[in-house]
Amino acid sequence: VIRVRAGKIVIWDHKHQARVSVNGSVDGYAVDGGFAAFRIMGKQLYGGSFGGVALNLIQTQEPWKVARPMVPATPHRDKHFADMLWRAEHSLARLDMELPEYWDWPKVQHETSCIGRYGACPAIKMCFYGEAATI
Repeated sequence: VIRVRAGKIVIWDHKHQARVSVNGSVDGYAVDGGFAAFRIMGKQLYGGSFGGVALNLIQTQEPWKVARPMVPATPHRDKHFADMLWRAEHSLARLDMELPEYWDWPKVQHETSCIGRYGACPAIKMCFYGEAATI
């Protein structure tokens, strides 16, 4: 967290990327729940002095590009953030009561959740074989 020349307080997050592409990154980070939490926390802590959330995008290979864009505000999503968290937590609590064996819980049904930009989820075989995968 820093105070910039204009006097506003900005929360920074540092991200390492194989290829820095500002246009392809900032919107994705803007809708990420972690950045919503940063924005909400910043407004609560700093009030009118809060200037937003910024990224320090650092490329991990030549030409070692660095970009420092501001993360766009998402006021509509942020307004619903607490409700979304409440629903998610209550859904988990309900599953915990109704299906105490987590092997019976609903599974993600989309390949980009299981195999993303960093490779396969370490637990992917558990989705294939269930409890037998842990033996």
